[in-house]
Amino acid sequence: MTVPSVKSALQRARSTLRMHLPGHRLLWTGPIDPTEQERDLVRRFIEANERGDMDALTAMLHEDAWQTMPPGAQWFVGRQAMLDMWAAAIVGPDAQGEWRLLPTRANRQPAAANYLRRPGDRVFRASNLDVLRIEGNQIAEIMTFGSDVFPAFGLPMTL
Repeated sequence: MTVPSVKSALQRARSTLRMHLPGHRLLWTGPIDPTEQERDLVRRFIEANERGDMDALTAMLHEDAWQTMPPGAQWFVGRQAMLDMWAAAIVGPDAQGEWRLLPTRANRQPAAANYLRRPGDRVFRASNLDVLRIEGNQIAEIMTFGSDVFPAFGLPMTL
């Protein structure tokens, strides 16, 4: 692409956005506080993860949900792909250990801080942060970040 063609595309995009977004920029995003429905879904997500309840997790996910793990190039597209990946980590003989999750928020979205206590360990160690995008009463997307982001959210590295 040429510089003029990119600038032209950006100019058209800005014009289109102005037609569809509210006039005041602070109104562009949703509410800061989670809804009761979001809090309930996050609570159920946390409880299901800690119990290794794959049936409950299945019910919470959109069929076309997806999960990414930036900055890596890992993508899990569709409910079944996500469940297959989770099952290996949280249930069965190959489970990584015992999980504890804490509810939090990231980028105005509900999130869960994941801590893992491996066999033989005494503490739960920071593992990853799941940022959830909720549509209706189901999880449509999860962006999973490494434990290196925990300090930025004031999250402890161990429980």
